[in-house]
Amino acid sequence: MSLFNTDPIRFPIVPDPFLLEAFRRVARTGLHAGVHAENDPIVQELVRECRAAGRTSPRDHCRSRPPISEIEATLRACEFARETGVRLHVHHVSLPRCIEIVQRYRREGARITAETCPHYLLLTIDDMDRLQAKAKINPPMRERADMEGLWADLAAGRIDLVASDHAPGPPRARASRTFLRTAPVRPASRRSSRSCTAKGWPKAGSAWVASWRS
Repeated sequence: MSLFNTDPIRFPIVPDPFLLEAFRRVARTGLHAGVHAENDPIVQELVRECRAAGRTSPRDHCRSRPPISEIEATLRACEFARETGVRLHVHHVSLPRCIEIVQRYRREGARITAETCPHYLLLTIDDMDRLQAKAKINPPMRERADMEGLWADLAAGRIDLVASDHAPGPPRARASRTFLRTAPVRPASRRSSRSCTAKGWPKAGSAWVASWRS
């Protein structure tokens, strides 16, 4: 379920009242509910501002989806999970602050897991100019300090899973001259869609992610 309106047909936003009810229903089944955590109004307004100002570079994609947009959405999803008792999984976390929030709610008894992805562990906003649309993802690449913080969380066992967030797409989907309109395609789409536990990732994943920084 998405807290951001990625696509009105393929992957629409789930409004808060419906999200809360969905969590209640999923909780009754004992299954997991998963969320894409980004604050839709914040991102949409910043994208409009960037386009109006002619700021459409690769780095502007990252700036149009600032950390607070992911942090707030993660906090909201965790609070909904605590309220409903659903088993929540937060997908593709790009920020240590979000992992900190998940850990806090776990201590309060909420059943929440979180994953990050190889691209957040290997790439930063500084790679955007070089990789261009190949590195356009949602949430976007973050600062080096965030990458290093995720490695620390991974080493400490605070991240449950490292997953590819597999989302392949044809080259034409990344060919828009306006970068903010280019389709997001995860770097992991060039490799396997497999995922593994955080404990086993460094050994299992190193062979198939080593080329991403080249």
